[in-house]
Amino acid sequence: MFPILTESFKPEQTPLQKNDRFIDKNSPNQLNIMKNYYLLLVCLFLFASQQLTHAQVTTSAIEGVVRSATGEVLSGASVKLTHLPTGTVVNSTTSSTGRYFIVNLQPGGPYTIEVSFVGYKAETRSEVYLDLGESAKSDFGLVSTMQELKEVVVSSKKGSSFAAGGVGTSIAAERFDNLPTVGRNLTDFVRLTPQAKTTFGGGIAIAGQNNRYNQIMFDGAVNNDVFGLSESGTNGGQTGSSPISIDAIESFQVGVSPYDVSLGNFTGGSINAITKSGTNTTKGSAYWVMRNQDMAGRRPTGAIFDATKLPDFQANTFGVTVGGALKKNKLFYFLSAELQRDERPQPFDPATFRTPPGGSFRDSVNLILQKLNGYGYDPGEYLDIPDLLESNKLAAKITWNINNRHRLNISYRYTNSERSLTSPSTSTRINFFNGGYLFPSTTHSGSLELTSRFSNRLSNKLLVTFTNVLDDRDPLGKDFPRVTLNSVNGTSYVFGTENFSTGNQLRQNNSAIFNELRYLAGNHQIKAGIDIELSNSYNLFVRDNYGTYTYNWVSDFLADRRPAQYARSFSLRDNITGDGSAAGTEFNTLRAGFFIGDEWRVNDKFQINLGLRGDNFEFLTTPNEDTYFNTMALPVINNMLQSNWASAANWTIGDARSGQRPNPQFSVSPRLGFSWEAAKGLKIRGGIGAFTGRVPLVWPGGVYNNTGVNIGGVFLNNPNITFRQDAFNQYKPTDLGVTVASPSGQIDLIAKNFRLPKVLKSSLGFDKMFGKGWKWTTDLLYQQNINEIVYYNVFASPSTKNALNQDVYLTISGTSTVYNRLDFDPATAGIQNPYSTGIFVITNGKNNKGYSYNVTTAIDKSFSKGWSINVNYGYGDSYTLFDGTSSQNNSQWRFVESKNGRNNVARSRSDFAQLHRVSAFVSKRFTYAQDRLATTLSLFYNGQSGSPYSYVFSRSMIFDQNGANGETTDLIYVPKDLADWSRFAESYVANGVTYTVAQQWDALDRFISNDKHLRNKRGEFADRNGAILPWSNVIDLKLQEDLMLGKGRYAHKVSVIFDMFNFTNFLSRNWGKVYVTPGVDAFSLISMEGYRVTGNTLTPRFTYRNINNSKAGDVLDIRGSNYLSTRWRGQLTVRYSF
Repeated sequence: MFPILTESFKPEQTPLQKNDRFIDKNSPNQLNIMKNYYLLLVCLFLFASQQLTHAQVTTSAIEGVVRSATGEVLSGASVKLTHLPTGTVVNSTTSSTGRYFIVNLQPGGPYTIEVSFVGYKAETRSEVYLDLGESAKSDFGLVSTMQELKEVVVSSKKGSSFAAGGVGTSIAAERFDNLPTVGRNLTDFVRLTPQAKTTFGGGIAIAGQNNRYNQIMFDGAVNNDVFGLSESGTNGGQTGSSPISIDAIESFQVGVSPYDVSLGNFTGGSINAITKSGTNTTKGSAYWVMRNQDMAGRRPTGAIFDATKLPDFQANTFGVTVGGALKKNKLFYFLSAELQRDERPQPFDPATFRTPPGGSFRDSVNLILQKLNGYGYDPGEYLDIPDLLESNKLAAKITWNINNRHRLNISYRYTNSERSLTSPSTSTRINFFNGGYLFPSTTHSGSLELTSRFSNRLSNKLLVTFTNVLDDRDPLGKDFPRVTLNSVNGTSYVFGTENFSTGNQLRQNNSAIFNELRYLAGNHQIKAGIDIELSNSYNLFVRDNYGTYTYNWVSDFLADRRPAQYARSFSLRDNITGDGSAAGTEFNTLRAGFFIGDEWRVNDKFQINLGLRGDNFEFLTTPNEDTYFNTMALPVINNMLQSNWASAANWTIGDARSGQRPNPQFSVSPRLGFSWEAAKGLKIRGGIGAFTGRVPLVWPGGVYNNTGVNIGGVFLNNPNITFRQDAFNQYKPTDLGVTVASPSGQIDLIAKNFRLPKVLKSSLGFDKMFGKGWKWTTDLLYQQNINEIVYYNVFASPSTKNALNQDVYLTISGTSTVYNRLDFDPATAGIQNPYSTGIFVITNGKNNKGYSYNVTTAIDKSFSKGWSINVNYGYGDSYTLFDGTSSQNNSQWRFVESKNGRNNVARSRSDFAQLHRVSAFVSKRFTYAQDRLATTLSLFYNGQSGSPYSYVFSRSMIFDQNGANGETTDLIYVPKDLADWSRFAESYVANGVTYTVAQQWDALDRFISNDKHLRNKRGEFADRNGAILPWSNVIDLKLQEDLMLGKGRYAHKVSVIFDMFNFTNFLSRNWGKVYVTPGVDAFSLISMEGYRVTGNTLTPRFTYRNINNSKAGDVLDIRGSNYLSTRWRGQLTVRYSF
């Protein structure tokens, strides 16, 4: 603990007319099944509502024991709890063991607690504050009125924000307000969690798990991107907008391993936030947040006299909040509205581009622009590609104290964002503005929460929520095919319509009901409940709809030669290109969970939390069946898998079939936690438990989209074609010599017994309280994957061993090699194989499952005179088979680095591994001028290991993607010495200069010797994610000046706030450096030029073209718009509060 801080598609229906259908009538048993589910939902809802008899973390609790001054338990003592801002009063009495327990309380405060008992002097405790999810402990020792008054020691302690033994972070309002923030998003606050890591795209990886495996809740409603396209993990995250205004948030909590069985649907972390509520005092604010080019540093790379500022830009946010009472002590309201208008510059430093010796990338760019001008196409700017964002946010909440036993919260959240999303040029890739896309996203989310106390022992919480999301992605610029021109040194030039935006629309509807019943029986707090979630997804996704061309060399495109690859997908349902196609699909899922648990206070010092959670997950819709696959292709595939092909040794298609949905899967998650006050001021806690998570629906969604009969496609290597500029007159399969009747391109399959991700978490923690409020915390956390997701591509030719003993999917034909595609109908002339992109299977791994571990320690102190200090150190590492960083099943497979091909992936370090991290937060508030003026200074330091990355060949060694040689995911072989290098290397000529094998080795040997990972791998293959980017040190600053006007109910405040991200870089351009890899998480080091065929031997041909020894650590992120940026950025806020 870290306590502070569908139905099958019918062509005659348009996609958006299907939002009310949840039953697959094609399945004979589905109607009865659905009737039973709905009956279950209705019964459970009626039970919760009429019987009136804590998952989603929206409330807090307080408990304690009342004794006499001499230690006797006082049974029947009166306990009165008052929430001062709203006047809400809760009355209770102690049990036979002297214990009281009050749940479903509004987080925050202040509260007062009054305890009385006949014959004893009443006692009142004030200024009690509760963190979100906290169970605070406040014991009392009452003095008899017959005794002389003497000093009595009473106890009031911060409790666990999680079930006994859990690990996580609760962020108090004071720290929330004082933390420096430039992005004004969740990422700024989650970094207070020692086990959390922020990814380059704004994602939040917790305890080494995939950021898509988190659960994000606002007022108990699901607000993580359930479909899973957003890297940030939040709805609308692809726009780069925060899902909610931070000014609307009251409390914030991150659970890493909470052993409360009411919490589920995550294997990473549980991130919970509640919105603000009104009080008896009318309060509000109006604010303006501004950034521009004058509040950002100069380029921190290159010569200082060449350092340029960011281009002119404006980023403005305007907002208002207001809250108060519609009826004092009874009915309250809160409103928040915010408008964001951002222009985000993304400058490119040409000096960082990996230009070959003697060459100039500008010459290549000019030749490309001349060629495109002849086609009448303008690709747009490439040096500075702006990123534009408009966002409107609204949050509203009504709180009704029905009486002193029942409270109703109704909240609504709306976010509408639109972003012109463009990719900046990098050190290895030149991108153009019109290669980006426009991304509008709208989210509606609502929550209804009824909390009830029927007696001192019985309480209930009912939560009904919905979240609806619409994303409609469209390309920028004129319609044009997508083109990638590869070049030397692993560089490329990319232009044309973004190939994933040509037909792309997503609608998500998510509804949930949660009910928890609690009963106090002596020292046992027993709870039981249900947690049900129904999701509906409509997805239109036709990639490469305008045609996608890849050339090995720039000169090939300029000379109108054939491309190295051509890919195109199209609807098999109609002839429409782009949005509006009938190729969109819809499917539904249902998760039904229950839980039962016991929080047992064994005595005043020892608590046990024991419980069991069960979740049943089911796909309600059956995908369309491709009968050709099941009748023609499957027998050939099974014959291949049963043969002696080395290439198929570790492959599996198992029981996956076209037109098949997985069986319903029931997952049991037992959990046990404990908390022990071993000595005065020392608490030891720990636990062990299983956690079943959610899978991003886009992964199994591919099974509904890529059915083989819904979307067709072609993917060809070295096709005998030339470039066609008309996006709506691209090559048809018959133009390409494809003889199959229905070219399906890609088919996605899912295992019959596919199971959701699941991990076993175990932890041990120590909390030590020192004098004057100092606290030391240490946590040890270990996670073992139980269900892990893996991918296979069942599509390759027989293999041949190469000189490095790898299986290469080529066969030797004379002095050359041939890639043999599978033929599913040998009796018919030509290769009968409609699946030119691949046959991808999503299933669960059986062996070498991943794991992760984290060790953290922290010191925390809040001072009475405005000081606050927190220091953390953590180390974590995680290992997995597939990280799941993409949204398409073929990409999940294609972009994983491997030694022996992507069907033979070895367990290796995860992209989400945290490694070393040090963070520190310090804040001080100074008041003066008779408390009319105040200055608050806050600093946040983050020192962290760089991200892991892999060294790969510039082209494929394995040829396991349709024989393509342009893949860059094969891990390099690290030569031992010159003799070893000479076995494979050959000289080359670049710009008239010849580079011999010895010259290349001299440069490569220096590179290897200077790299910690490579120098230990000589004579072996490099490990996936074996290399680590350099350490970064970044300090953020917040300076706030407050002017107080008036007093009491007429008090007003004007605040001027300046936040600076990467204050270290402001102090020195050589400080605060943040490093990235040019290839996301891979660095192309050695060029693979092909194979030499000598008899039956395949010998790879290598060259080393990185003569200047550029390395991943040379590349700094300088954009100025990203959270992880070397360039310092400032933000000015003016706020009026009353």
